[in-house]
Amino acid sequence: MRKAIRVLCAVFFFCIFLLPDSLSGESYPVKKVLIVVEGSSSLKNFAIGDGRQLAALLGHFNTSTTLKGVQDYKFGELKNYDYIFYVGFEVRNAIPTKFLLDVYNTDKPVIWLNTGMVEFCQRYDVKNKFGFTVANIDSVTKYDQVFANNASFTKGESHLNIIRITNSGKVKILGKAYSATKQ
Repeated sequence: MRKAIRVLCAVFFFCIFLLPDSLSGESYPVKKVLIVVEGSSSLKNFAIGDGRQLAALLGHFNTSTTLKGVQDYKFGELKNYDYIFYVGFEVRNAIPTKFLLDVYNTDKPVIWLNTGMVEFCQRYDVKNKFGFTVANIDSVTKYDQVFANNASFTKGESHLNIIRITNSGKVKILGKAYSATKQ
């Protein structure tokens, strides 16, 4: 179930960023993508499996992907890529400062999937810089629908990062999650 929402998010974001390029018929340069997952780069790390699935999905676009565990990330690497993905796995995870500091200071698009955003918001002033914060993960409400672009998508993952907008001038809402059981 967790993988389904990750794939949905990845498809949604890449439709926004890359698909218009490939539909226009024009030739565009290869986009360099860094996929960083929670933990190490070991194949025994479950998050690496999620990162590999994301890399396979991105292979349908004009991209070159690099996959690594956040423990193997080197300070300053983000500057070598056009897009950065972070894939969390455990509900709570410790993300090294060298990666978080680079994410906080980059002007490159960062697509954050699943967990780790709560920790990022606690350690850095995300609410003032980006106009939102994530204070907690809701695993009880069972948000099962996502509405975006006049379409409804089923969400199978039980966890949801609860986002609080602190400055609507810095945030563009692309979709919203709802619970069929909670009105």
